[in-house]
Amino acid sequence: MKACPTVAPSPLFCAYLALRRTSTDHSHAYPVMAAGVVRKKSYVDGCLVSLNSVDDAFRLVGKLSVRLQKGGFNLIKRASNGPVVLTHMKGDELPGINGNISTQTPDVRGALGVQRDVTSGDFTFQVKMASVPRTKT
Repeated sequence: MKACPTVAPSPLFCAYLALRRTSTDHSHAYPVMAAGVVRKKSYVDGCLVSLNSVDDAFRLVGKLSVRLQKGGFNLIKRASNGPVVLTHMKGDELPGINGNISTQTPDVRGALGVQRDVTSGDFTFQVKMASVPRTKT
């Protein structure tokens, strides 16, 4: 990256641009799907992807990990609604679990104000209405 488009860019914005640039720079060596995930399914420091099978998930994570490590990025804190996927993750890749994997109880993950029950796939969020009117009366 040679320049940022604003006078005082935020660190998150610069990191996001660097992440996208890393994906673009190494797109020739990896599948189109891995590049599309970074371009279309990433927001700030998170990525949400839904795949048809556990095998597809393992392949995608492997390709993304290798591709992004070339730019100095490491995929960490993964979550899945598939118990098989959870059992193959290392303890430091599981947010809030600390290596103790329990596939019998629902596990709820939160990001950007949205909670997701990874067992059922349900999303929940809370809406807080302001106590004062949003416009002048």
